[in-house]
Amino acid sequence: MRLTALLLSLPALGAFGADWVPISNFAREKLELDRGSIVRQGDWGTAWDRTTYEPGRAPAAAGDVEFRVARTLVRYDCARRTVVPVVRSFSQSDGPEILRQNVEGAELPQPVVPDTPRDRMLDMVCKVKPPPEKSLAAKPAVPVGQPLPVASAKASAPAGSKAEAAKEDKSAAEQAKAADKGQGEKPAAPRTANAKEPDGKEAPPKAAEAKPADGKAAKAEPAKAEGDKAAAEKKDTPKTAAASQGHKPVEGKGPPPGHETPKDKNAAAAHGKPGEKTAEARPADEHAGADKDGHDKKKVHWSYAGTNGVQQWHKLSPEFAACAEGKRQSPIDIRDGVRSQLEPIVFNYKPSGLRVVNNGHTIEVKYEPGSSITIGETTYALIQFHFHRPAEERVNGRAFDMVAHLVHKSTDGKLAVVAVLMMTGDENPFIKTLWNNLPLDVDMEERLESVKIDATNLLPKIRGYYTYMGSLTTPPCTEGVRWIVMRTPVQVSRTQVQTFGRVYEMNARPVQATNGRLVKEVL
Repeated sequence: MRLTALLLSLPALGAFGADWVPISNFAREKLELDRGSIVRQGDWGTAWDRTTYEPGRAPAAAGDVEFRVARTLVRYDCARRTVVPVVRSFSQSDGPEILRQNVEGAELPQPVVPDTPRDRMLDMVCKVKPPPEKSLAAKPAVPVGQPLPVASAKASAPAGSKAEAAKEDKSAAEQAKAADKGQGEKPAAPRTANAKEPDGKEAPPKAAEAKPADGKAAKAEPAKAEGDKAAAEKKDTPKTAAASQGHKPVEGKGPPPGHETPKDKNAAAAHGKPGEKTAEARPADEHAGADKDGHDKKKVHWSYAGTNGVQQWHKLSPEFAACAEGKRQSPIDIRDGVRSQLEPIVFNYKPSGLRVVNNGHTIEVKYEPGSSITIGETTYALIQFHFHRPAEERVNGRAFDMVAHLVHKSTDGKLAVVAVLMMTGDENPFIKTLWNNLPLDVDMEERLESVKIDATNLLPKIRGYYTYMGSLTTPPCTEGVRWIVMRTPVQVSRTQVQTFGRVYEMNARPVQATNGRLVKEVL
């Protein structure tokens, strides 16, 4: 049974131990989080939040229903730091619920913007520790109708067997005392169901040492045999304890789906310069291509989640330091653009044979030489374009379903990236051609010279844009990149968004601080 299916049966009004914590309090609305509703499961968490509006200030989010309080059950992804609403509930003040909407699957997970109320709520939810997973191998199955086993046999044993457990404890203590007198080195006492580890914790139960069917304790072995047995048990204790607590062995942990795979060791190869062989790995960077000398000095694997996720990029390599220390990082939430009368961008895109690569981080389309853009007096050659889901950029706080990044490079090595925002709507014929030729696996390339594409068809018809100086949105997060974000989004169908999501569910870096950067808006 899915976690949300259980939560849908709970009331939104927080009747059961609600603990509303103030998050933000603006002039017209107040936002709170119910700590009592937090539920953790693996890397996920859910919690109810509540927004209370002043009379007449509530948005028209519930159709014709008038309300003052909107409650939302939100699913938080602690690993990827994304959120998505599951249920919305509306009411008048603290009165009864007047409308409930199940919106699970209606919206895509969105990255959480740092230093925002939602970021604070995500931290509060993710600080709650999830319950340990049950280990099927650590304990024998419990017959139906019997009480659940606990760490101490005394606590869970029936009244008739407590005396035997106490007798067994006493016998173990006497054996240990006798062995201590007879030998210079203490042999370990025989383990019982409620024996203590040196740190005071309950020893994990062992299925192989089950008691006889009559419930009586087995006869004690000689002290030397018990000492050898205890030593063997002590050697195996870490693995057994880890299993009983539900922790997976580190060596068995795999990468998140859609990110690093066994074939990911060559995934960065697709980031090399156009025309180079893809057998040799390149720096893992969708935007820049190879490093200055065209060779990979370090094959550093990164991802968007897990131990090599966004928050760890700067620790993976000294070359990635800018990911944490840079002051002009991308993407950003574009706000308060200064309207400027600049010359329009000249797009000089020509048809190219189709070359689609799954490079381990995104779907990348390599473009044949000869296409370019001109900004002022500088011309940048189109190298490749790729996709992110959801869109990395935001405009006045608004999130978009996807974005295409068209990467260009000037003769002096400067980069310019054109971002085309995407929102769900009609099917996009250009995207359809690409998705029909998606590679079947990481590092595979679909190359069809007979199929021609024109990147002009990816651009919106209205060419207004925002521009600012930023960085690569992937390691090494190099700064000095000219960004051109098209003001008008293009449409893609929900099916097309979901198709990309089957390959990469989430491959977007969270928005970064603007640090006072100037953003120009060209209509």
